[in-house]
Amino acid sequence: MRKLLVAVVAGVIGVSASTAQADSLKTTGYVGISQADLKQYNPYFADGKKHIKTQTTFIRVGGDINEYFSSELRVGTSTKTKKGPANQGTADLLNINQGEKATYSHFVVASALLKAGYPVGPIKPYVAVGYTFGKEKVSANGKDEKANYDHYTYGAGVDVSLGRRVLLSGEWLQYDNHAGVRVKGPAVGLAVRF
Repeated sequence: MRKLLVAVVAGVIGVSASTAQADSLKTTGYVGISQADLKQYNPYFADGKKHIKTQTTFIRVGGDINEYFSSELRVGTSTKTKKGPANQGTADLLNINQGEKATYSHFVVASALLKAGYPVGPIKPYVAVGYTFGKEKVSANGKDEKANYDHYTYGAGVDVSLGRRVLLSGEWLQYDNHAGVRVKGPAVGLAVRF
């Protein structure tokens, strides 16, 4: 939890600094939304699939520190969950019968990121590093269990300016590697500068 607090504070400072300097550096802040198609190892279901996929929608707030660096805070939740027959571990956890239908989701995912990129005209490729806190949930028959995770986050992407205010982004990030379970995947997003 201490790591999460440090990451959130650092992210808030970065966003605050970037928006405070926006006038003098001719840089901007932005708010946006993105949709990620996350994939991870399947420890929940007995359907024989090695991986499960969920879709998570993120609200993003960020800003430029200078021409090459920006910071971003994002918070998301699953908009498409994964359902399947519970394996023995999930059944024991929820006190249900093995094979009963269970649902897995990312209840909340929050990340503080630092992005470094090099603008080439309207296109800016970047790498991102940061820290993520997540709470996952598995539920069945009105019962649910939640578990926290937190870990380093990294990835790469590209921002494309569509005029002065609109920003389109595509990226791939790995959000977590808790207990050997990598939560990762591509995302597309749209943001508006202010």
